[in-house]
Amino acid sequence: MGQQAGVYSSLGAALTPDYFTEDRTRRVHEMARLIEAKATEAALAGPKEITESALKIAQLASQLSGSVSNFRELTDERYQRMQDQSRRSILKYAKEYEASLNNFTLQAQSALDDDGSRK
Repeated sequence: MGQQAGVYSSLGAALTPDYFTEDRTRRVHEMARLIEAKATEAALAGPKEITESALKIAQLASQLSGSVSNFRELTDERYQRMQDQSRRSILKYAKEYEASLNNFTLQAQSALDDDGSRK
């Protein structure tokens, strides 16, 4: 989803419910579940900062996946306002996910580089 989030961010208003085919939506859900599982593993293994970052990533993956499902259902033009709101949610969660993933990566690298001599 890290890659997909960048795609969503660049789509903006061009992002329509039709973009999320059944297969694409299924893959988003599968990736969210995988991310949640791996984030939980990292949270259990890491120091507090890593745990917090990993849990944030899991939460955002779940929110992004849910937003995709909601958005995909809003195909009728009568729901344009709801589409716009759902699109904004997807883009918001995608942006937050990207930032959180970058933050996690930096924190994990720092934790792995720490040989215990830092105070």
